[in-house]
Amino acid sequence: MTRCTKRWYACILNPNKRGITLDLTRPQGVTLGRRLVSGADIVVSNYSADVLPKLGLGYDMLRRLNARLVMMSISAYSADSIQRDCRAAARLMSRGRACLA
Repeated sequence: MTRCTKRWYACILNPNKRGITLDLTRPQGVTLGRRLVSGADIVVSNYSADVLPKLGLGYDMLRRLNARLVMMSISAYSADSIQRDCRAAARLMSRGRACLA
């Protein structure tokens, strides 16, 4: 058995998963993100509704890179809500994440 070197909750909630962090404010991060999406099955985002499109990584753009892509947005507030740009506490986000288990 391999010893998990991440925080305990990451080991429990994400077994056999790999993660990567991209700096999407830099062109290299956006380029790498697009490259990863081209071979992905699903993209999960917890940004506010307008962030990814502003970065050139909105659903329409990503769908052109990968026609079978499924994109999921986990947000505390609906994209149609007047609160859509508000930040939410992690507790609210975890409720949205529960459907991924």
